[in-house]
Amino acid sequence: MRPQGSPSHTGSSWSESTDLVDAMSHSQPLPPGKNRSRTAKILFALVAVGVAAVVGIVKLLDSDDPDAGWLSGPDEYHGDGAWVWKPAREGSEPRRGGELRLALFGDMDSFNPYVSTVGAEERNVLDLIFPRLAYEEPNAHQGPPTLRPNIAESWKPSADGKTVQLTLRESRWSDGTPISAEDVRFSWEAARSKLINWRHRSLVTNVEDVEIHGPRECEVHFATGSPYNLLDISDIYIVPEHILSKIPFETWSTRAGKWIELAKVGGGPFRLEAYKHNELVTLVRNPDFWDDGKPYIERVHFRAFASTDPMIEALISGELDVLRKVPFDKAARVKTNPATCVLTYQSRSYGFVAWNNRRPPFDDPRVRTAMTHAIHRTNIVAAEFSQRSKVAAAAVPSCFWASNKDIRPLPFDQDTARRLLAEAGFAPGSTGVLERDGEPLAFELLSNQGHRTRADICEDIRRRLEEIGVTVTVTLVPRRDLSVKVIREHSFDAALLGMNAPTKVDLWPFFHSRSIGDGANFAQYESPEVDALLERVRHVFDPAEAKKLWDEIQVIIHRDQPVTMLYEERGIAACNKRLQNVRATIVSVYDNLPTWWFSD
Repeated sequence: MRPQGSPSHTGSSWSESTDLVDAMSHSQPLPPGKNRSRTAKILFALVAVGVAAVVGIVKLLDSDDPDAGWLSGPDEYHGDGAWVWKPAREGSEPRRGGELRLALFGDMDSFNPYVSTVGAEERNVLDLIFPRLAYEEPNAHQGPPTLRPNIAESWKPSADGKTVQLTLRESRWSDGTPISAEDVRFSWEAARSKLINWRHRSLVTNVEDVEIHGPRECEVHFATGSPYNLLDISDIYIVPEHILSKIPFETWSTRAGKWIELAKVGGGPFRLEAYKHNELVTLVRNPDFWDDGKPYIERVHFRAFASTDPMIEALISGELDVLRKVPFDKAARVKTNPATCVLTYQSRSYGFVAWNNRRPPFDDPRVRTAMTHAIHRTNIVAAEFSQRSKVAAAAVPSCFWASNKDIRPLPFDQDTARRLLAEAGFAPGSTGVLERDGEPLAFELLSNQGHRTRADICEDIRRRLEEIGVTVTVTLVPRRDLSVKVIREHSFDAALLGMNAPTKVDLWPFFHSRSIGDGANFAQYESPEVDALLERVRHVFDPAEAKKLWDEIQVIIHRDQPVTMLYEERGIAACNKRLQNVRATIVSVYDNLPTWWFSD
């Protein structure tokens, strides 16, 4: 039996306070058991019945480890880089019932997954309601992620990767209607519809048709073969055709309300029970969930927060059971709480500054490179993360198999920054501010309200750039306003953002020119070299050959500096000691939530 999981794979979506953008995908969690071997070249592996390696508490014996001496003790768990498991008490058995209290940063804008534009915390709600065909293993640090079944019980890809035959398991929506191949086809049609314009529509652009062969049999046809075709089609939400087909696609985006009634019919472990605007989302156990006996917890309450500090206080006071993202400056306080366990794990999170590549002066790579040299990223890491983070360099974070480890961060070098800006035509004016054609070098740096670390980093950037004659105005806005300015309108100069990188290495949504208006290429970066390589690597089945192309792509992006990579984070999560069998992975802290239970 395999419980359902939560997000991680391709695309990107707005996220909580420390992850403004989250690369989307979903991984079905594994119960504790043996580790499964895999062949790296077989990317469409059908993984055997729920298996995984048990990670115990790792003692930190290496004094050079930045975490050494920081995490130690009976209530602290340190992962091996891929995931960390807080095992259930020895001899204990799962208990049914109880109510789990989680944090929701912001509010739900819609319970329709194809209309919603919000981020990771909100997606965590949707992931517990709407199923997927299959879920990822948390093994993207070793090679291309592999899959195991969820609604799709099994699959058989063709030799050229252009067709996948799917067999669905017997499962039902919470209103008793069977989940069928009709739901799969309808969900694909919604995902690809330009009338809806789902922001991750690029996931299904390679799908030509979903052919139905029976209530539980269908065949997915792709325009071109790719090792990631099944991974992409598995990343769409399966929604109830018998409900949504009655509503024309052209009305979905303009439809009033938040689609609350839709979410009351779930196919995942839970369904929506109640919603209060800007306050609370309550999910109740789905008794028709296909995995018999799961979930163990009866209700999940997502409480809305506008900033991180109140989340910490709610955790300390016992009003929250889990906080998936503990800020580094709050970790020591959380550790002193006797009712709380701390878990550290390999995070996919990183921070960056997106420069608007279509807006002067950031249309000039010399200016963008100068900005990177002028930002003291080492100081940011030391001041904001107590060295438990590192300066980022390559476009693919170092925690993934395809990261180019030969790329090193550009050094903090104000002289080089001044030289590059001089080459771009800027010279000091009478007041010392850099000018070109009588216009000062000044811009607005956007980021989101309610996140003190982001505010501090913005201020550090402002101060460093001022030292070389650049005027920066820092503007902190609500997340939704930031989403509009950066994603929808591209009406910004520069923006400090965060991202949970895709577990499936795919830079197309972020750096291909065709993703500027239909993806997550916020910087509006255009490079014919990168476009061509991204188009080529999509069809390379051999990971070793793909790695060579990924290395080349990252070198070009590093040269052009469309964004300034700031830092890569290590994740810190906290949970109530009474929670049993909690596993945090590179995929999600909620990786195996349906298998959690409360002890006495």
